[in-house]
Amino acid sequence: MTDTTTKLFLAIDTSTTRGCVALITADTNNVSTIAQRDFLTARSHNSALFTPMGELLEQLDGQPIEAILVGTGPGSYTGVRIGIAAANGLAVARKTRVIGIPSVIGISPEHDSYLAVGDARRGNGYHWKIANGIPQGEAKITPNDELLRTIAESSLPTVTLENLPVEFGNVQQQIDLSLLLSRYLRAPHSFDAETSVEPIYLAAPFITTPKRP
Repeated sequence: MTDTTTKLFLAIDTSTTRGCVALITADTNNVSTIAQRDFLTARSHNSALFTPMGELLEQLDGQPIEAILVGTGPGSYTGVRIGIAAANGLAVARKTRVIGIPSVIGISPEHDSYLAVGDARRGNGYHWKIANGIPQGEAKITPNDELLRTIAESSLPTVTLENLPVEFGNVQQQIDLSLLLSRYLRAPHSFDAETSVEPIYLAAPFITTPKRP
């Protein structure tokens, strides 16, 4: 941001069982959450997002939204897609744009560089190096025993948005939407893209084929 004008953002994350949506103001000196709604539901989130989001939008009284920030995961396939779809629809109605940011950027306020880890299901986990608030490369999937070795060998603090098996010993953190916005504003060129916002898929969806009778 190049001026001192205060701008308003709507931020959404539905990548885990704890969804959140917030109105956040930002200028060159400060990022502040003015209202936030959190909700717990199944990983799909379904329509649970829309009531809290509607409550926040009622507070705007016609005030323009600079952009809609949405967490792109890693996380629930369905949950992330619902968050992105809601952001896209609202952006059309409000004549604004959507910015997709990996959800793991909104954790670890005490460290700008860390190793984000999570559950990739079926005995696998993922790890993703974050350096100065920016993802390095792509999230990598490994079996849980290899992930444990990666964590042990890393010099970075390890953080997660999810409950992991007890052997990992990590405390689940909650996403901070104002931190997500702050890190975006610090380096927008690292996140802005010409293409549409897409979920971060760790692997192709697991589909079971019905057995023949």
